[in-house]
Amino acid sequence: MSNSILKPVELLVRRTFLRGLGLLGKARGKRGAISPEELISHLGTSPSILLLRQDRLGDLLMSSFILVALRKRFPESSIAIVLGKNNAAGFPLLPSKCEAVVYSKNIVRDLGMLWSLRSRKFDLMIDLTDKASVTSSIFLALAGAKVRIGVEKENAVVYDITVPQYPARSRHI
Repeated sequence: MSNSILKPVELLVRRTFLRGLGLLGKARGKRGAISPEELISHLGTSPSILLLRQDRLGDLLMSSFILVALRKRFPESSIAIVLGKNNAAGFPLLPSKCEAVVYSKNIVRDLGMLWSLRSRKFDLMIDLTDKASVTSSIFLALAGAKVRIGVEKENAVVYDITVPQYPARSRHI
């Protein structure tokens, strides 16, 4: 089978899976006429924030600027970051104080970790990954944050607010 046939099938399966998790429609219904600025203003001065960066070490380090910007904008906020086994070693190198939560790819441990995150009722969750990921979509669904932000990509329906993704060729580090 060619890739031109497989991609639409993959997207259909992904949408069906996300719909089953209750992700589709939630963000779209909430957005309506409200702007991202209005949505963010409802968070107050010290929202609890969850960052999602469960992939590579270099990507974690390149994402550290967002942690600095969030800490500057919300100095009293509680900030946690979900890391994977591949990049957890980079946590001490991050330039600002936050809590690390490690995704282990062990279903029992990870369900417990997700339940714990959900019970914290985060105000804001930011997906820092730049490629569509079923893992990220599951985290977004199960963590239960009030507002979800991510890069415009194939699974953008899971976000309340999207930011544009620049072509890798023109903006590569």
